[in-house]
Amino acid sequence: TDQDNAIIVQHWGSNNAADYFRGFSHVVVSGLNTCGIPLCKNGIMASNPKFFGDVNEWKHRVAHWVLSRDLTEKDMMDTYIFLDFRSLYGEQMLVNELRNHIMLLIRENRSFLPSLAERVVAIPMPVGFFKKFIVEKSGEYKDRLNLKLYGLIPLVTCIKILAFHHGVIETNTIERIRALGRLDAIPADQQEFLEQAFETFLTLKIRNSLAAGEEKRALGNYINPSELSTRQQRLLKEAFWTVSELQKTTKNILKLGDSGNQNALVS
Repeated sequence: TDQDNAIIVQHWGSNNAADYFRGFSHVVVSGLNTCGIPLCKNGIMASNPKFFGDVNEWKHRVAHWVLSRDLTEKDMMDTYIFLDFRSLYGEQMLVNELRNHIMLLIRENRSFLPSLAERVVAIPMPVGFFKKFIVEKSGEYKDRLNLKLYGLIPLVTCIKILAFHHGVIETNTIERIRALGRLDAIPADQQEFLEQAFETFLTLKIRNSLAAGEEKRALGNYINPSELSTRQQRLLKEAFWTVSELQKTTKNILKLGDSGNQNALVS
């Protein structure tokens, strides 16, 4: 995985403080890269002025993301990733203040979550009518399917959207699933399937990434189903079915139609 980080301060107080933290952010990002955590190709790092600021600057920034009716694809991607922010070090109250502000903005703009969801609920599952895996027919990823695009992205994103819809503040996917279950926002049996599906996708992705090696990191997202055991194939098919049901649940709760762009949230 690559870097996704940001800096938030209560207020600058002076230009010297802003200059100090600006320099500090570059040192941290560079240090993480040296340690083996690569730079974010989408620029979601504290060294980017867009992800660096005081509380008021951040509130203005997220208001643009949540309230704007004409976000660019880049803005949509930034918003999608940023909604999972959590405190790593420092004053938790700053994170809480910003998160509460985002919750208020989402309640103010009822079209925000549907606009974020309509793209991801349209991602088709790579299992055909006869329960055969649908894989790439040619090219570098021939005979493989994208585990991230068809599995992790729709599952994590739908859960994230439902969490915000129901006012759940957790940022971890499993914690969100359980919180939604406690609220009866998702059926009890679906909760168990979702946790199992998430574990299946994550386990297969990690194993595949380790096998692919550093030189072929992109290949880690692409898995060849024929190389899996019978049990792994069954678990993977069940996981995709679970995601399909989650997409239906999300569409029903947010009252979505059938339109969407399946490639919008790929990173």
